[in-house]
Amino acid sequence: MIYTYDKVKDFLELIPVDKIKNKNGTKKSYHNVSLSFDIETSSVYLDDDFRMTKNQDGLKCSNMYIWQVAYNDHVLYGRYWKEFINFVALLHTRLYTSENRRVIIYVHNLAYEFQYIYKFFPWLEVFASKERKPIYACTTFGVEFRCSYILSGYNLNTLAKNLHDKKYSKLLGNLDYSLVRHNETELTQDELDYCFNDVLIVTQYIREQIEEFGDITKIPLTQTGKVRNYVKKNCFSNPEYKNFIRNLTLEPIEYKYLQQAFAGGFTHSNATKTDTTIENVSSFDFTSSYPYVMLSEKYPMSKGKQVKIESLQDAIKLFEKYCCLFTVELFNVKAKTANEQILQFSKCTDVKKGVLNNGRIVQCESCFITLNEVDFFNLTQFYTFKIKTISNFWVYEKGYLPKEIILSVLKLYGDKTSLKGVEGKEKEYLNSKEMINSCYGMCVTNTMKENVIFVNGEWVKDSEYSLDKEIEKYNKDRNRFLFYPWGVWITSYARKNLFNGILNTGNDYIYSDTDSLKITNKDNYKDYFTSYNNEVNEKLKKMCEHYDIDFELTRPKTIKGIEKPLGVWDYEGTYTNFKTLGAKRYMTQENDSYEITIAGLSKNAINYIVKTALENDVSPFEFFNDYMYVPENETGKNTHTYIDSEYKAVIIDFQGVEKVVLCKSGIHLSPCDFTLNMGESYLDYLLNKDKYIGG
Repeated sequence: MIYTYDKVKDFLELIPVDKIKNKNGTKKSYHNVSLSFDIETSSVYLDDDFRMTKNQDGLKCSNMYIWQVAYNDHVLYGRYWKEFINFVALLHTRLYTSENRRVIIYVHNLAYEFQYIYKFFPWLEVFASKERKPIYACTTFGVEFRCSYILSGYNLNTLAKNLHDKKYSKLLGNLDYSLVRHNETELTQDELDYCFNDVLIVTQYIREQIEEFGDITKIPLTQTGKVRNYVKKNCFSNPEYKNFIRNLTLEPIEYKYLQQAFAGGFTHSNATKTDTTIENVSSFDFTSSYPYVMLSEKYPMSKGKQVKIESLQDAIKLFEKYCCLFTVELFNVKAKTANEQILQFSKCTDVKKGVLNNGRIVQCESCFITLNEVDFFNLTQFYTFKIKTISNFWVYEKGYLPKEIILSVLKLYGDKTSLKGVEGKEKEYLNSKEMINSCYGMCVTNTMKENVIFVNGEWVKDSEYSLDKEIEKYNKDRNRFLFYPWGVWITSYARKNLFNGILNTGNDYIYSDTDSLKITNKDNYKDYFTSYNNEVNEKLKKMCEHYDIDFELTRPKTIKGIEKPLGVWDYEGTYTNFKTLGAKRYMTQENDSYEITIAGLSKNAINYIVKTALENDVSPFEFFNDYMYVPENETGKNTHTYIDSEYKAVIIDFQGVEKVVLCKSGIHLSPCDFTLNMGESYLDYLLNKDKYIGG
């Protein structure tokens, strides 16, 4: 049912006033209803008289021309901000909202809409991890906006596809964003349907979340919140768990070193194979790389203790028994192979006379780096070096992650595998898939970092932030069930496994990304992949024996009865052709189908690349090179400019209708072109790499 703004009271009467749920452990209560909000906008340029111009050097302006709010399957829409402000006021009155009696309106990408509405309401609290990226924002009178994109992790198109009740879908192509519109522009039914569907998708998603979690107060703020709640419940089912985790505390200085040591997934290309089209390139992926190392490896299981180290030999002795964190001063650092270098320049300090390969150190006179024993081992595999000093040395008792976490991961992986394609279990499958993918994210969530706050219309750093206080709060948190160092070691172990593949495939290694490997001559490495996978099984068996867990849980079966062992290398297929220009820049061909992965460029740009290449009588791989240009209408990307100034503007829509609009704030979106740039230093290295390593 669709309601125009003159029927706002009829729409409001649909929303029940008595569906109230109390949030456990707080004084707050929430209306247990599904509401969503969205806007559509047009971005234009203005001349000195604040009139719309085609001159892209003019003042940037953005105007909202339609807003819509959905309650369940009902949509209310209007064309003016004064209508929306009045709607919020009427909603507050009808539901008797207040600071402790709230109603939630979900917004899919709250960061965008908030930039338009922040001047309209007084704000009680705005929570954001980054400037201009609010997760939720609550008015002083209890109307709270939350981000459904951060909750789901999906764009609207994917969100619609993953709905259990798929009565709504994203209406792609029904709204031409290149056409300028304003509040009096006549909208077609197709355009209106596009707008309405966007909020209906979100309300349906929130209804499903309410059903899943029991009520709206139990829905987490973020995607990782789901798995956090699930694992926490399992952990706290053990009466001893809280006592165990309470002993795993951190010191502020120790935390700083852990931050320095943390690194994400490794993504890089073999410099000897870069900028070359290569035939028959095979792709191998780890099966759930992060969940596997969470189960198979050992982690810091005690409070850290700082010790004094006299020599590398002393450190190596400790590596055998303890998890270790330390700072090392290296000198005479040289890569062992031209195929790959793993030492990340951004993680090092005081690098002297460094030679870089796309952000990785090939050689240097000296540098400092903070790392753990796993990453130190990785360094020894790829570099020769000498050690000048070892300092800031911390040791932790080493052991498997708690059994409750292990069983949680196994249950999620088992459900993801066994429920895929099972009729009637679509919901359970999707939930398990989402949560198993979030297990790692849960472990690396940094609850102690400095947040930004929204004060008097300005984003500022929290002046009351104190690391000492945050660490103290972390240590005393009775709901804490994780230990921050675990996340640091998880990524280290995952990189070690990937590096193992890189080293063992030697000159046939081409490209890697976190949990995947691209190589040639795959048949030459059957013994390696078999041996590695057998080792995976043996490590999992040891963990299962330690905790008396059924080993079969690590290798669940699909609906067709096929075993899917956790953590093994899995052959994904072979590309007809493959070419990389460095990290996050590669093109693939499978028969007549091309795909492209380039950071900052939509995958849909491949259509333009292939078409243009053929028009110029060159192969798409030849067209894919340094300084490859994609025009703004083909990139699928926009430049965002935040507008905080208020002004009146004269806008002429695509129908020729002139309108004076008031723009209080917003975001100007302008299509941007794309030029692939490998960078001078990287190109220089590729041209001269032989003189640095081996020749």
